[in-house]
Amino acid sequence: MPYYECALLDNPCGRANVDVSPLANAQQAIGMTFRKYVKDKKSFFAIGTNGGASVSGMGEKIDSLHVTFQSEDSPRIEYGYPQPGSSFLITRFDRQSEIISGTFHLILKESSGSKTITLSNGRFDYKFGTCACD
Repeated sequence: MPYYECALLDNPCGRANVDVSPLANAQQAIGMTFRKYVKDKKSFFAIGTNGGASVSGMGEKIDSLHVTFQSEDSPRIEYGYPQPGSSFLITRFDRQSEIISGTFHLILKESSGSKTITLSNGRFDYKFGTCACD
């Protein structure tokens, strides 16, 4: 399998990428992407910090995130813009062990319409720099 280096919100080789990159003042930018390919269908889910926003510890972070979701059932429809009632909680942010963990409940709005979807009971537990290839 060829080697590819993962970067913030970019995984050229596979299904999952989690990057936590240092910013000024020892704060961190986060980016997580997840892709699923099955035959001609694909889905995509990305969470990242908004325009220079950083994560410096645990707690609720919904106000500093950019979220994008495309379903394999509706690949031309993109959802984002977390709506009221959404939550993105970091429960562990360990710089020394390089681990980020948390939960989310996202109510996302269609980018070109008013339809919403809900991604509930989401959980993540990753080491910084994780890049899973197919």
